[in-house]
Amino acid sequence: MADTLLTIQGKIAAFLDSNASAPSDGSLAWARRTSYINRAQQMWSEAFDWQSLYKEYNAQVSAPSGNTTQSLPSDFRRLGGNPLINGLKLLDISPSERGDFGNTTRLAYVLGAPASYKLIVRWQESVGSLSSIMVPYFATPVSMTTAGAISPVPDPEYLVAKAVGMELRSLVKDHASADREDARAEMILRNMINSEVSAPMGSERTVPKILERGSVPAPAGNA
Repeated sequence: MADTLLTIQGKIAAFLDSNASAPSDGSLAWARRTSYINRAQQMWSEAFDWQSLYKEYNAQVSAPSGNTTQSLPSDFRRLGGNPLINGLKLLDISPSERGDFGNTTRLAYVLGAPASYKLIVRWQESVGSLSSIMVPYFATPVSMTTAGAISPVPDPEYLVAKAVGMELRSLVKDHASADREDARAEMILRNMINSEVSAPMGSERTVPKILERGSVPAPAGNA
């Protein structure tokens, strides 16, 4: 299912204001809750490598030689697999590991900061003047700013619950209700991860591996 920002705002209003109508676009309540919704979306994006955030960057670049730097898209968050040059796979490594490989190993690693990440490619073969590069990556979601904007979050109820919790905690100071909404949001998040990793046979992603990272705390009252 997909809800617009307006629909999400309406669901939040129904919970907090006993009013099914969203606040007026441009009002203080609209701006504040939109900020909460976008914060929740960012938290969601960092919890897992979601397929809805998977992208591929393709370009024609000057032939690599030795160590070559390639600028990455501004929404790049992390690599989603091995980059390819002319269809040949580059080994995806951590920058600290580059000394562990011989000079002839084709490898790539990422340096930089958000919105200005660079892909460093080590390539020794002689190739033509131009090369094709494909970089699979997971993106940072775009903040929702218009009423018709749609989030990549599979279940928008997560955004509703997290935003309601933030509002209760910041304005009403109702921490008990906020905790309940946070727990509901975490349960929705776990359900989304379960759906995401119910992948075809052969997938290496499993819920236990994800949960071992500690990125998804157990909801209150649940073992």
